[in-house]
Amino acid sequence: MTQLIQRLTILVITVTSTITVPVLTTSAQEAQINERDGQSPALTKSAADQYLLKDTDRQLTEFQTEQKPADQQIRVPDEEDLISMLSKGSSTRAARKACLAQLPLDQLTPANRTNAEYVLKDLSMFRTLPKIQFEVNHSAYAFFIAHPDVVVSIWREMKLSEFQMWQTGPYSYEVDAGDGTVGTLEVIHQTPKETIVLCSGVYKSPLIAKPISAKA
Repeated sequence: MTQLIQRLTILVITVTSTITVPVLTTSAQEAQINERDGQSPALTKSAADQYLLKDTDRQLTEFQTEQKPADQQIRVPDEEDLISMLSKGSSTRAARKACLAQLPLDQLTPANRTNAEYVLKDLSMFRTLPKIQFEVNHSAYAFFIAHPDVVVSIWREMKLSEFQMWQTGPYSYEVDAGDGTVGTLEVIHQTPKETIVLCSGVYKSPLIAKPISAKA
């Protein structure tokens, strides 16, 4: 009750101290995201909400307090400025052995471990992706890890990809790459630091006689 009174007080002071009254609108998509994850803070541009942000999220609004001359040209950072590569990808036997040893199979449920070992015992292709490092907002990163379908929807809205993803269960998804590849994904293990996903898919094309099936 005390927090509610504090929020209303800040909002009233902000509105009455200005000539124009800001109008806040919420889209249907924002409402769905807030409904799915009530713990994710709703970031807005109002002065009142800036006082209510968590400390871990405050860096998202720091740019609003920076006063820059209007005639000063701001350089847009490129990919090299934002992302650092720690190691390159590899397909060597040593890399494969090291990755297999790091899998926490003993922490999986019996059913998930059986499914994982079925894939691992017959690997026809293996490669570790490059290890990269970049700054993120922890709350936003955790939300997108828990809701990968939201990330895919953002890609589509930004015209970056035609990939589609639908959540079909608490930890399962269906996907369509738009090129003849369809499949399912199931999160079988997840911690704040690592996620293991079991994938199964089929690729169909008029150029090949039979569909190609794969698991990963």
